[in-house]
Amino acid sequence: MSPDYQRLRSIADRIYNRFNDVVDNHSGARGIAGEVRNIVEDFEMNKKPRSIDDRVKRTIESLKQLRHGDSGTMDVGDIDELIDQYEDLRREIRSLDNY
Repeated sequence: MSPDYQRLRSIADRIYNRFNDVVDNHSGARGIAGEVRNIVEDFEMNKKPRSIDDRVKRTIESLKQLRHGDSGTMDVGDIDELIDQYEDLRREIRSLDNY
């Protein structure tokens, strides 16, 4: 794994752990939890940056849907924090030389 991917994988892993810390209703977050985990795995499998960026983008959209839903899955402030972190990750991915 390249040093850039190792660094980005570490960031994705921190976001994944934060996600697990803030989820109030794990059964309501199963689908998105899989996507969050898959982002980390995509870095481990050295997938192309555009593919990873696309998954992050879909995850952000899912988080936005959670924010507007009434599932009690997560606090809105926590959702916004995760969205911000994923937006930062997307910027990092898009800055890679092979993007």
